[in-house]
Amino acid sequence: MPSPPPDREQDSEAEYSDNDDAGDDASSVSSFSESELPGNRSIAPMPEHLTLPTELQRLILSFEREYQKAWGTYRLVSKTWKEHVECLAKTEWVRETFIDYPGETIWDPEIGKVHLSGEFAFDSLDGDTAVFKIKDCAPQFKDALIEICEQIDDSPAIEIGEIVHDVQIPEMSVDWPTLTLTCPWRPLIGRIIAEELRVDVIRAASRHETMNTMKKLKRKGDVGMDAMFGMLKSIAGGTASAYDTVRAQRLGYTDKEGDERLRDARKAISMRQLFS
Repeated sequence: MPSPPPDREQDSEAEYSDNDDAGDDASSVSSFSESELPGNRSIAPMPEHLTLPTELQRLILSFEREYQKAWGTYRLVSKTWKEHVECLAKTEWVRETFIDYPGETIWDPEIGKVHLSGEFAFDSLDGDTAVFKIKDCAPQFKDALIEICEQIDDSPAIEIGEIVHDVQIPEMSVDWPTLTLTCPWRPLIGRIIAEELRVDVIRAASRHETMNTMKKLKRKGDVGMDAMFGMLKSIAGGTASAYDTVRAQRLGYTDKEGDERLRDARKAISMRQLFS
């Protein structure tokens, strides 16, 4: 990654501290604060002649596809990087966002089976408010779709890039007659990424435990193909269970049906990545 920008030399703790983001969604809804996120540490400023131009720094940051890393680490480097990452979140990440209410299949006498999808896609940005709409619902099925979606008690699945969670966003509102959903971009992005950061913490601990087990097996000279396969399977299982664990902690109970729905959504994203 590029070196910190020149303004880092002028950023004193009084000017730019963790308290500046005290009300920020990524920390306020999380069990950890931004000061505990990786990368939030004092960094010696680079000589000015070795610092990349601001435009190039932003371009490089835009290539980071792990949004939780950009939001939870790079955004905390300096004021300039904070502005860069938040600009990317507001102008680009939000455009890759989908908000999905579980649909349902109904029977139409003329067509037969019809699956009604409650997926809201990005439409526009009105100031700091992101506007999403269901754009492909045939008029004759609109009332049925609204009835199905209004009966759903669970929070919709929110997909931002490759991240999917069903965290409740209190600021989100839906105007069902027009199939329009609105939400300020910051809590939308921040709360979903905060959930992914919690998953990363558990996932990292699981990987660490697995690698320690592997080291013990190596010392015993017991590292055959079966052991290697078992370790890989353990890592994959740890990743899947991390999502379920974090969600259960947030909800206060285990919701297997909801966990499965989110797993299917993540698999669908992975498949799209393979063929994109």
